[in-house]
Amino acid sequence: MLRHDNVLIDRVVALPEQARQRQNLTLSRDETTGRSQRIESMLTAELWEDHGMLYLQVIADSTQIIHEDGQSLVVPRGIYRVRVQREYTLLAS
Repeated sequence: MLRHDNVLIDRVVALPEQARQRQNLTLSRDETTGRSQRIESMLTAELWEDHGMLYLQVIADSTQIIHEDGQSLVVPRGIYRVRVQREYTLLAS
């Protein structure tokens, strides 16, 4: 498993048969700050979605996931399930 901030990336064997390709490369966007994590280029990877679950297919030797704060993660060729961890806070009543 790979991790990039709040994005978890697990290798899978194949894309689901019903997966549909997404036209954008954004993995997650922070609703508070507006910052995002995205794939560097459509030439290196594709994002797919199936029933609300994201999948990353790296079609080049590798791709980079880029965070707007400057962090990046190199992901090798393969197919991955992408999960975004959400942060929850309890509000005092």
